[in-house]
Amino acid sequence: LSSSTKGLLSFPSSPKRNSILEGSPDIRRASTATGGLGFMLDTWSSAGSFNVGRDPRKEMRWRFAFSRLSCANRITREQVTRALELSGFPNAERAMVKEVYDEITKLATLTLDEFLRLVPAFELKRQRAYREAFQRADQDGSGNISVEELAAVLREFNVVPTRRALKQIVDETDLDQSGELCLEEFERLMESLRSGEGFTRSEQAILERLFARMDRNKAGRLMAASLPGAILWLGHLLGQEELDEVLSEFDMTSAGSLDYHEFLICMRKVVEREITAVRLAFAKYDPAATGSIPVSNVHDLLRSLDYVFSHDAVVEAALEAGAETEATLEELLDILQLCRKREGLSLEEIAEVDVAFKRYDSEGNGSINSVDVGKALRWFGYHMPFEVQQGLVDSVDVDQSGRLDLHDFQILIRLFRQREIKEMEQVFCRHSGSESGTLDATKVLAAFRHLDMVGRLGVEPAIAAEDLDRRGCASMKAFVRAGIQYREDSRREYQRNAGYTNKEVVALRAAFEKCDTDHDGGVTFTELRGLIRSIFPVMTDKLRARFETFMREATTTSSRPMDFQDVIRVVRQFHDIQAQEMVDKEMRAVEEAGFSWQEVHSFRELFDKAKAEGARELSVNDVRQMVSCFCPLGERNAATLAAEFQKARRRLLNEEGTPGIDFPEFLWLMKALLELNFGNIKGSESVKVSQEAPRRKSSRKDF
Repeated sequence: LSSSTKGLLSFPSSPKRNSILEGSPDIRRASTATGGLGFMLDTWSSAGSFNVGRDPRKEMRWRFAFSRLSCANRITREQVTRALELSGFPNAERAMVKEVYDEITKLATLTLDEFLRLVPAFELKRQRAYREAFQRADQDGSGNISVEELAAVLREFNVVPTRRALKQIVDETDLDQSGELCLEEFERLMESLRSGEGFTRSEQAILERLFARMDRNKAGRLMAASLPGAILWLGHLLGQEELDEVLSEFDMTSAGSLDYHEFLICMRKVVEREITAVRLAFAKYDPAATGSIPVSNVHDLLRSLDYVFSHDAVVEAALEAGAETEATLEELLDILQLCRKREGLSLEEIAEVDVAFKRYDSEGNGSINSVDVGKALRWFGYHMPFEVQQGLVDSVDVDQSGRLDLHDFQILIRLFRQREIKEMEQVFCRHSGSESGTLDATKVLAAFRHLDMVGRLGVEPAIAAEDLDRRGCASMKAFVRAGIQYREDSRREYQRNAGYTNKEVVALRAAFEKCDTDHDGGVTFTELRGLIRSIFPVMTDKLRARFETFMREATTTSSRPMDFQDVIRVVRQFHDIQAQEMVDKEMRAVEEAGFSWQEVHSFRELFDKAKAEGARELSVNDVRQMVSCFCPLGERNAATLAAEFQKARRRLLNEEGTPGIDFPEFLWLMKALLELNFGNIKGSESVKVSQEAPRRKSSRKDF
């Protein structure tokens, strides 16, 4: 299974988890109700300093942090820094922690009462350190510090924002817009950074909204297994091993759950790992340690880290970050942030996406449904098979509402581009043997044929002569660059063809000419009937009824033959109806099977891996092969499996049958096998999914 599917497997709970919260229902309820938001410091004295009194809400957070890490109702000296982090104090200075710890006890472990004394003592000491740092920076005694002086103060507390981030922080805090911060504004800034885990207020707003969308049952907690989806949505890159490392710092596995504050901590750690990766890549591209790299190398550097941003988007972000020819590390981080904010799209592409989205936002409420997503993608020029589209919608529609807003739609395009480029890289490696290999002209053509890029536009992708080595061979970079340009040309052609590829248009024209018996460039309605039946040999009752209605209306309103462009538009309508039916069918299967959205996502991965390349259905042999991986198929089991396969295939009695099963039918099949516990399927790690995942109350009206 892929990394995202592994996150759905059940794991045993940690043996270290103690019973402090289990025996305190009031604490448990308060933690769940506030979702972590209620523990932010928000009380101030008249002098503008923090109120460090025993706040019951803060104390709940401290108790909860202690319970996360304690064993036998104690935590070790080494765990105190992490406990403070969970209590809302990121990047706690070890020397300061040691000093406070030694004032509380000389022992190697702390009790809960001792920890509840340690936290406010640490908070008070840190506030004093803030004031002292401010006074040192305020050398002229004016009571204010400049932005440059603020940067130096922040570095003392391990906070190193880029210039853009620093400006944003000051703008959010400088209430009188003087361009300088007084002591009270500085303390508010430090408190905002502390409670927000170093994120600016605008970043916190995005994270808070994402958390609320993913918290579908409004319990104030998220399953840890949903974190990969959040990271993917936000545009960060983190492998499953690194994510497991982050969760282990909470003494948690993917079967655990997090409140909002713990979610913020996880996201901060994700960003910290990302910054570390960028620093290492920067050092690699700056071997002479000059402190800057050519802007022309920035796109390649980001691509080496697996970011998929268009070249124009990177150039535009570099100019906005102030990097015209050379980029420092700080400017590189700004470029990354700007590109991520725009989902890797150029400004021109963003404008095009906006037009495509608004075209299908028929209700004007800033969202479109799943079927209209496909229409908007086709209008924008992306050819995306229905199964791929649904898989990506699953990843983007984090609240499983069945609707995407404009930002979701941009994310979907970013994910599709990532998928395309990774496919190109995989095909290159398959033909060259490695990422560092090269392809000669013959292998380049074979690789492009593998990607179905030859003959679609009447030409093949062209690799620029300057991108070839002395032997005339192409590197992966040159191969992918040519593939991206070809896909871009295809996108423009796709827009002109009503959402069909050139290859599909050729097939449609062949069918049109076959029905145009008198070769006059048009088909009669009688000929059109035969043409539609040849394109849609299998019709549901609904599609057939719609077809008959269309034919009756067309014959009564017009008698002129339909030319090829007329036919393309008619066929597009029927394909859209077919897509709507597939969405409805999938929703029905999810509702009847009672699977959570995470389980559906997991089963979709199993389905995609089991079916043959290019196929839309699973044959009975595909299912046998998949099931045989976890269950021996003797004569009895094989017969049972075949019978359940046929039941799933015939689930909708009003639908004409096909030899295989599509994804909704696969869900019905898996539900039946789970109910039968076929071959001890419930005990198989290959299909065991977390039953603790929140269930979605689906509604077909969403679609």
